[in-house]
Amino acid sequence: MHFKRIFLIFLFIPFVIIAKENSIDTTEVALDSLRYTADKIINNYKNEEITLIHNAAIFHKNTYIKSDSIVINLQNKTAVSYGLSEMFNGSNMIFGSTVFFDLDTRDGILKNGRTRFRSGYYRGKSMRKVRDKVFDIDNAEFTTCNIGKHYYIYSPKFRVFLNDKIVGKPVILFINHFPVLALPFATFPIKKKRQSGFLVPEPGYNNTEGKYLKDFAYFRIFGDYGDALFSMDIMERTGFEFRMRGRYEKRYIMHGNFFSRLLYFHQEQQDNYKLRWTFNSFHKQKLSPYSNLTLKTDFVSDMDVLKTSDDKEIRMEKSLHSYLFYNFSKHKKNFTASFDYNRDLDDEIDRYFNKLYYSYRTDYSKLNIYSNFKTNVYPAQQNRTTLDLPSLTYTIYRHSLPDMFKFNLQKDSFLEFLDNINLSYAGRFSHYGSILGNNPNLAEIFYKDTYDSTGSYISEHREGVKHSISVSYIDNIFKHLKLNQSFSYNEIWEDKDKNNNKLVRGFSYNSNTKLSTQIFGVFYFENSRLVALRHIISPHISYNMHPDFSRNDKFYSFSGISISSADKSQTMSFSLTNQLQAKVRGNNNKIKK
Repeated sequence: MHFKRIFLIFLFIPFVIIAKENSIDTTEVALDSLRYTADKIINNYKNEEITLIHNAAIFHKNTYIKSDSIVINLQNKTAVSYGLSEMFNGSNMIFGSTVFFDLDTRDGILKNGRTRFRSGYYRGKSMRKVRDKVFDIDNAEFTTCNIGKHYYIYSPKFRVFLNDKIVGKPVILFINHFPVLALPFATFPIKKKRQSGFLVPEPGYNNTEGKYLKDFAYFRIFGDYGDALFSMDIMERTGFEFRMRGRYEKRYIMHGNFFSRLLYFHQEQQDNYKLRWTFNSFHKQKLSPYSNLTLKTDFVSDMDVLKTSDDKEIRMEKSLHSYLFYNFSKHKKNFTASFDYNRDLDDEIDRYFNKLYYSYRTDYSKLNIYSNFKTNVYPAQQNRTTLDLPSLTYTIYRHSLPDMFKFNLQKDSFLEFLDNINLSYAGRFSHYGSILGNNPNLAEIFYKDTYDSTGSYISEHREGVKHSISVSYIDNIFKHLKLNQSFSYNEIWEDKDKNNNKLVRGFSYNSNTKLSTQIFGVFYFENSRLVALRHIISPHISYNMHPDFSRNDKFYSFSGISISSADKSQTMSFSLTNQLQAKVRGNNNKIKK
């Protein structure tokens, strides 16, 4: 193959305009930036022509033209390709039969050009440059059909404004080569950036929907932070569908999206038309450096509307979930509020759950105040509502006695053993309510107990307090034995028990003692890959005692207010653990454990 370098300025602007990419600024092209190859190269010095024959190609940076033959006339400053021509501009391919290019005026004509850009296919009888970044296409066709026979838009003349728009005058829509719609002119945006405008619809036919026109859409941008797509499908046999989809985002502040469908639709021809709809959205926003808000909605008119979706995952959905969540957290304080809705589409059960939560913590303790409100709505039975309003927990973390009561012990003091005594406390107050009925009054919801004629409750409420104290002592005795003793005490106060006694009190306690140690033995080996072996024996013995508290079965258990009602028990357990650890000499004489 022959190879030569020539000093010419060759521009491919007419070949890339249909691909809607940026044109090349010829003023920036160096004189020696063009190279060419061919199976046979003929130099006609008399006529100042260079002819490239068979597998001819001209390259310029990341663009090229390939053709069966190319003739370059240095005297007239023209270049002509013959036969099927292939042009590439670095990102898009365009094909044509003949290329004429004037190297002086930088004008050119492409015959029978065709290319693809994004989801569209373009072709034209001839393409020529009018002025900088403006081109004309004669007898132009545009389609999004990959076959190109089902439908296309035809115009005697397309004017292309590079990286801006395409204007057709007039414009005719063909379906199966039959004209169905004509407009005096139309504009198609080709900007790389987002911009508002209409999108090209997709006509067609199938046995279920009949003739249809789908994705007749309008895209609308809202500044730099959001956009929305409004689209419609019109089906001859099944009805129409309107969709609205949008998204928005402002970095570090908020983001979200929404999607809605409105259908006047029937799935079978014998069905009546029915209005159905869906609405889904998500929104998350940072309200301040310490607070956030999250919102999710998921609603439908009926379960059947999900079956019309093109998404398989949506068609299989069995529940809907919506919620509103607010969180505030600053230093040692935290507050959250949530409102949750869930619908079971199979059983048609609606569940509502609301929660308010506040917490405050210090280095030694934590306070929680919260309320829960839950309602289940059933289609064929009475609704049930449960609530914890209010509930309070207070916890003192485990600390040694000197740390908890803030006093210092002198070293070697006879009270030094107090450092080994640890104390923790947990307290809880709760009001619990359970209500059956579709229309309870405020008294039944918040405090009043009511029963029906059979003695079954309609509404019942319980109030209770629970105290839990744990004391432990950990020390080493005889230097080698580890002693761990613990004692736990629980006490509850309730407004009444199962025997209807008012203001009742109950308690329980248990103790546990553990004794453990470790025995080590080390064995060394010479002239062996096994350097040393350590054997660790860990015996454990424990004793647990729990008195008889079966009398506590008269107390209610609710919202964490409970107490042991087990019979008396005493258990003793013993365990022995053996552990082997080895040091091994590796190939590089390094010791591995």
